Amino acid sequence: MLSSAREKLIYAYYFGFVLIAVGLPLSKFLVSVGQFFLLGAWLLSSNPLVKIKLFFNNKIALACASLFLLHITGLAYTTDFAEATRDLRIKIPIFLLPLILSSSAHLTSNHIKKLMWVFCAAVLTKTLIAFYKINFTDIVDLRQATGSLSHIRLSLMICLAIVFLLQQFKEQRLISGGLLIWLFAFLFILQSVAGLIIAALLIICYINYWAFKNKKTLTSSLAVLFNMVIITVPFYFVTDEYKKFYTPVNQHDIKSLEQFTVNGNKYEHDTSNKDLENGHYLAIYNCWEEMEKQWDKRSIIKSKEKDKKGNRIDFTLHRYLTSKGLRKDSAGVNALSAIDVQNIENGISNIAYADIKNIRSRIHDIIFEFDKFKQGKDASGHSVTQRVEFLKTAFSIISKNIFIGVGTGDMAIAFKQEYENNGTLLKTEFRLRAHNQFVTMMVSFGIIGFAIFIFTMYYPLTIKRVRENKMYLAFIVIITFSMLSEDTFETQAGVTFFAFFNSLYLFAKREEEQLQ
Repeated sequence: MLSSAREKLIYAYYFGFVLIAVGLPLSKFLVSVGQFFLLGAWLLSSNPLVKIKLFFNNKIALACASLFLLHITGLAYTTDFAEATRDLRIKIPIFLLPLILSSSAHLTSNHIKKLMWVFCAAVLTKTLIAFYKINFTDIVDLRQATGSLSHIRLSLMICLAIVFLLQQFKEQRLISGGLLIWLFAFLFILQSVAGLIIAALLIICYINYWAFKNKKTLTSSLAVLFNMVIITVPFYFVTDEYKKFYTPVNQHDIKSLEQFTVNGNKYEHDTSNKDLENGHYLAIYNCWEEMEKQWDKRSIIKSKEKDKKGNRIDFTLHRYLTSKGLRKDSAGVNALSAIDVQNIENGISNIAYADIKNIRSRIHDIIFEFDKFKQGKDASGHSVTQRVEFLKTAFSIISKNIFIGVGTGDMAIAFKQEYENNGTLLKTEFRLRAHNQFVTMMVSFGIIGFAIFIFTMYYPLTIKRVRENKMYLAFIVIITFSMLSEDTFETQAGVTFFAFFNSLYLFAKREEEQLQ
């Protein structure tokens, strides 16, 4: 009877792992239920006091869980306890999962392999759902395709799945190969710059390791060729798009510019403005009144109202007409197709952005962002360049709270005040946090807390058996790169993704199998 009860607890324990692995890409609810299963199995399997003692005797587990203790300490000098409580609730997995996994019955290598296959299946399902939304629904932004899960978070999960599939390629060539091709292709479809960079880096490392291990001339040559391709192809796309962005389609003779529309209204020409949209000058052949009047006849969203992305639709219309080489007058508006009108209503400001699956549109958009940023324009809504404003504001806060930061719950207050103090051009809805986990930790806890954070993150790498775990090394690379461009630990999905796989690779495997 005892054996049967123990067996059920083990099943419950493993079922908790499965629920979290499936839930990470697909369902927050399943993630929460999975953690409750783990906690329940942990409490019922044996004396909790014995397991707490095991936890305190595990230096790596204590190091990992100390990050939660740092947030507890930050309560001592925070003022917004409501926000601090919310933040602590999100970060519970950082403490809970190392506690449970470091003091519970360990899994076998086969258990972990099956768990990773379940995770890959869940990631595949999420990508297929997103692919359907991109191709068969009317979404106008790729980020909408991933639902409540951030597209960046999904790209990190894809990268981890890619690493696992690379390791399984020898055993399951057909399945692993097919999934590798699809997942890497989907990163292009998702246009996740961070995900593509991380995936490319991991694949380069794996290919070169494989070539070095085989020590064959052909293998080494193929590895060198692969390195060249994976570096030169993106470089070509970026430089080609950059050249197109700044090259006019045709040079207008200033003296021969027509002065009046077909309706007899006068054009505005600013020949000193060299801004381009798809090679067409933005500041010539403008008749705003005529353009807006004709637009109001064609759309239910009037010219002074906002498009579906929150921008003034007359500005969106102005850029879109220019990108098509049309004049900004009634004739230009009449030349728009019904699809063009819908694009403009959806907030698409350039015909190049209409195909959201085209990676070139994303490259063009980033170049546009930096071009406007160099001109000192407002970076609001520009996902790359507005991060400069985020970081500038964050470092200003750090300089005023250098040693211990602003505390666990005062991040939002500090950023709001600093944005007001530095006179930022960012609109209120775009005044966000640092979008860099390392910087965020310095804002919250100063250089002292930052040092503790670095210790908790990378102390396990001082242990030889940990350094020899290839999946763990790849996972740490993925997490580190994600923290350079995101506040990875500020959302439930990000925290659980880190805490689960960090604990899984560090504590879940039996000691005698750690090196396998």
